[in-house]
Amino acid sequence: MQTEMFRAEIIANQSVQEELAEAIEGTESMFYTYIPAVQGKGRQQKRFGDETWPELNCLYVLYVDTAGLDVLRSITTSLKQRFPREGIKLFAVPAICQGHSEES
Repeated sequence: MQTEMFRAEIIANQSVQEELAEAIEGTESMFYTYIPAVQGKGRQQKRFGDETWPELNCLYVLYVDTAGLDVLRSITTSLKQRFPREGIKLFAVPAICQGHSEES
């Protein structure tokens, strides 16, 4: 039986990246792709890493099961409580994993 998987993305201000990394690394079997400098515009302001808009975001892309998604929800909720003025968002969509088996 195949486990339901999700593609989760955490987009956060670089100012909380260290705390976010520690929280993700502190979980068991959490694998991810990390993109350190992400430009864009959210609800608050632009983040382009230039003289006008000097800040940047970071992005974590993770593929997790339901339990892993619950852990990510807990991590992002906790960080948002600690850093209420910083942008920290979790997005998740169902994922199809093809070509993967437990043996490979």
